[in-house]
Amino acid sequence: MPDWNPAEIISPTPRRLALSLYQRLITDEVWATQRTEYGYRDVRPHPLMVTFGGHPYINVRACFNSFIPASIPDDLAVRLVNFYLDLLIDQPHLHDKVEFEVVFTCLDFNFSAASQRLLDHGFSVADVETLRSSLAEITQNAPTRCQEELDQIAKLDERFNLIMSADLDPLARAFALIEDCKKFGTLPFAHLARTAFVANSLLRSLDQAGITSREQTESFMRSINTVSGSFESDGWQVAEGTLSW
Repeated sequence: MPDWNPAEIISPTPRRLALSLYQRLITDEVWATQRTEYGYRDVRPHPLMVTFGGHPYINVRACFNSFIPASIPDDLAVRLVNFYLDLLIDQPHLHDKVEFEVVFTCLDFNFSAASQRLLDHGFSVADVETLRSSLAEITQNAPTRCQEELDQIAKLDERFNLIMSADLDPLARAFALIEDCKKFGTLPFAHLARTAFVANSLLRSLDQAGITSREQTESFMRSINTVSGSFESDGWQVAEGTLSW
């Protein structure tokens, strides 16, 4: 599923507590608040996730609407969302690649070529230029808030200790922790994740536009220190006896 895939995060058949926490922390409001603050359309109060028979699913129409830049006129926004939905229906294998293959979420280096599919399906040159201009504003602003979000996350430990030491009954403490997790955890994390998606789109488009090679792109990605990379490196060191358990 596209966008905060619950099957990957809380499983296709989550327990009720996991489902409730995921809704409260992400899919009820935080996901849409992040998109709005980033420059996309405000789709609140629509939730991102719905459940049927205990199985969580993502509302794809809500997801696609939330990726429409806020400055896009309503008529064009409706046509874009319907186009994205039709494309996904025709090519359902793209469900986990919508931000790279279906929806235009930022202005990357391959936009001129990729937007040809809009012109081929009845969108005007003016429509495409409006989308380009709106995406350019979002893309230019993307890196500017990273430190602000990191600073917010850095407050979590202090806030946690403050709440845990406060004279609160257990239920009030739980609600306070959840609200702090939203404000200082999942919301700034969602902003950072969105910026990472923008950066990844820019990097991938360099290859698509013929500016860099796939080998160069992959080499750059491998050079980035990640949690999984550190875990793999530690595993090798343990196996070689240079790092203890």
